[in-house]
Amino acid sequence: MTLLLPHDLSQQFALSYGNGLTPLQWVTSLFVHGGIIHLLGNMFFLWGFGLIVEGKLGWSRFIPLYLVIGAAESAIEQFAFSQQEGMSFGASSAIFGLMAVSLIWAPRNELSVFYWLGLKAGVADVSV
Repeated sequence: MTLLLPHDLSQQFALSYGNGLTPLQWVTSLFVHGGIIHLLGNMFFLWGFGLIVEGKLGWSRFIPLYLVIGAAESAIEQFAFSQQEGMSFGASSAIFGLMAVSLIWAPRNELSVFYWLGLKAGVADVSV
């Protein structure tokens, strides 16, 4: 969302600290990212771990789970940092929650991951 919105507008959707409770930002902050690398990194891990959870739940139950995990973490974060000024954004918290769910539900799954390190590239199977 940050890539598409002006800076001032994207800050309204980020989770802000020190301004009281802002429940709408608990959800909107999941869709604001700090740049293209931040967005691509989150989408990569969402694909890897979300695929496992969505495969077990179906999309109609996956989306509410994703939003509840992200909103719950944002609420905890806003309470924890209520005495500070600042803001946060991104889907990392919801994706870490999906990672935990996928590790509990499918502890022996493997994910093929492409890697590129300088002149060497390949595919590695990673247990997820």
